Amino acid sequence: MHNAWQAEPLYQGPQGFEAWHHDLGEKCGTFHAEPPAGPGLASFTGAMKNLIGPHPALDGSRIISNCQHLHRAHSDIRADDKDFFYLVLQVGGSASMCQADNRARLGKGDLVLLDTTQPCDFYFDSLSDQMSLIIPRQALRQRLGQRQLLFNRPLAANSALDSMARLMSQRLFDAARLQPRET
Repeated sequence: MHNAWQAEPLYQGPQGFEAWHHDLGEKCGTFHAEPPAGPGLASFTGAMKNLIGPHPALDGSRIISNCQHLHRAHSDIRADDKDFFYLVLQVGGSASMCQADNRARLGKGDLVLLDTTQPCDFYFDSLSDQMSLIIPRQALRQRLGQRQLLFNRPLAANSALDSMARLMSQRLFDAARLQPRET
């Protein structure tokens, strides 16, 4: 699947950055994006595809970019109506994510749960490839009852303790298939 994904057209340069940033906002909520360091917008490359799941409520995206920083502030949260959780799988590259005073370092295969109603920061070292499933807040809360969710606590790809949660999450990602973004 990854090789076929790489064959897809990418957003490139300043105009590509604007289109990618717009698509990111439409799908995931308002984020501020900082282009790659150095040559900046001229060296931007990114891609985005919808993930279509086996269940109508399962939604998400595969997001690739060489941005150095994405962040979502309180003002961004108030400006859009995104009220869900993200389950993020780091497919390639690495990322540092910060939310609610928790910092997580993600490598290939790691998972993390994030809350769209809380500010967050994503820092990338280079080209990052992530799949992000959108989980409706109400549906997850109904299933979990009063149990607490742990946000921004990574499930490491090589952790035996987290293997069952990772297996179930991976099946969700595997069940979703990539669809081109409609323009």
